[in-house]
Amino acid sequence: TVTATVTATVTVSGGERARTARVTAGIGECDDEGRALVLSFEGATPLDVLCVYVPNSGDGLKRLDYRIGEWDPALAAWVDKRHADGAHVVVVGDLNVAHLDADIWNWGESPSKNTAIGKNAGTTPQERASFSKLLDGGSEEPRLVDAFRACHPDAAGCFSYWSVRSNGRPVNRGLRLDYTLVSRQIAESGTGSAEWGLHDAYILDECNERGDHCPVGITLVRPRP
Repeated sequence: TVTATVTATVTVSGGERARTARVTAGIGECDDEGRALVLSFEGATPLDVLCVYVPNSGDGLKRLDYRIGEWDPALAAWVDKRHADGAHVVVVGDLNVAHLDADIWNWGESPSKNTAIGKNAGTTPQERASFSKLLDGGSEEPRLVDAFRACHPDAAGCFSYWSVRSNGRPVNRGLRLDYTLVSRQIAESGTGSAEWGLHDAYILDECNERGDHCPVGITLVRPRP
């Protein structure tokens, strides 16, 4: 038996208008492993917060094809459907990929090191490219925005996972595998285009002194009437 816990915080401010409507399980596809819960908020523009634990590609990358060939497209399809239905979306949890070079503690040490890193689950070129595709959406406007990078574009050495086996936490040898992703309209809330606005996104690394994953969080606000 393998048990995984996704720890994340989502804070929504805006008075009584931001009340919880319902909780549902799954994204409609690839739901047999129980990896997704959706917390829905009512409003003129509904908000769906998807708490998710994305499949790990595993030892020997045995689940890589499933990860990028089935799971990632299913997640993208769910986001597209919610957008088409008029909702805004937050995706939060362990997404099991280090997207950018800055999300990998030892990227760039040498070409041979980069090649070796690219053979491990969560840091393969295939997974990183698939994550880019999830964000980009194949159009001029992004499907989703990495909220942490939007709020802290120059942040360095910011990770959410450290190997316990190699004792990486004390020396901050980590990866950023846990994310808060938001609909473009939320990230661009300063333009007045969204009922829900991005206030901050953060990594609570002080909550984990021994390694493995730490919580990540996001704060959204709604304009006062």
